[in-house]
Amino acid sequence: MENKLLVNEICEQSIKRISEGDLTALTVIYDYVGRLIFTIALSILGDYQLSQDVMQDTFIQIAEKAHTYRKGSNARAWIVSISRNLALNVLKERKHEIAIDENSAVEINPFNEDELIMSITLSNALSLLTTPEREIVVYKALWGLRHKQIAQIMNVSVPNSRQKYKRAMEKLRNYYFKEGEEVNVRQQ
Repeated sequence: MENKLLVNEICEQSIKRISEGDLTALTVIYDYVGRLIFTIALSILGDYQLSQDVMQDTFIQIAEKAHTYRKGSNARAWIVSISRNLALNVLKERKHEIAIDENSAVEINPFNEDELIMSITLSNALSLLTTPEREIVVYKALWGLRHKQIAQIMNVSVPNSRQKYKRAMEKLRNYYFKEGEEVNVRQQ
């Protein structure tokens, strides 16, 4: 992954261009943080289709709200906040309907058995976590954000972010290891 400072600068320049009416700059943001936006939505919603919808809505919001972005603040975090808030809104609206579906959580190549097994196992493991724990694991483990950044995005304290991450990792360890023995992934 490219240098985070460079990505942030590119996103900031793109937001400026969007605020000036150049909507083609959305493609630059998509290229640099599109996957992150989708992953955040997926970590909150656990639904592939809903996450794609949130991703599209995020780009609409970026286009509509680009003029509100404060130059010099963290452009990447601003984009992540939009995605997170939209996903949380969908989760609230569909609270009684949301269920993590192993088959729709990750797009799977049906010809690669190992990927299929790993994605089902990962989906099973992540389903054990609460929504905030799942979010923190994605931010920390997959995207390498620091607890200070995670705390800002999630509007929690840094110690709270660390504690939730620690609890989530303990749940995942317990899922993957039974009494000191590694669980055979193919048996899952």
